[in-house]
Amino acid sequence: LPMTLGAASALQGVAPGSLRVLAYENGRLTLELAGVDEASARRAATRVRESGLRAEVSKSSARAGNLLIVVTAGGA
Repeated sequence: LPMTLGAASALQGVAPGSLRVLAYENGRLTLELAGVDEASARRAATRVRESGLRAEVSKSSARAGNLLIVVTAGGA
């Protein structure tokens, strides 16, 4: 549940429809965003960190131009 709340806080400042994939596996929640610049993705990751979770931003290897925010438990 904390990761879901972290994802919700991350998406507050992101344009509607930007979330393309939301996946959970092995203790990691991955949000794949389309049409979002890197600065916006980094701000979203900061909101996740403020909720006490870890968050990293990277480029999607599966879809060009998409960004990933990977959320895991524990402080940043």
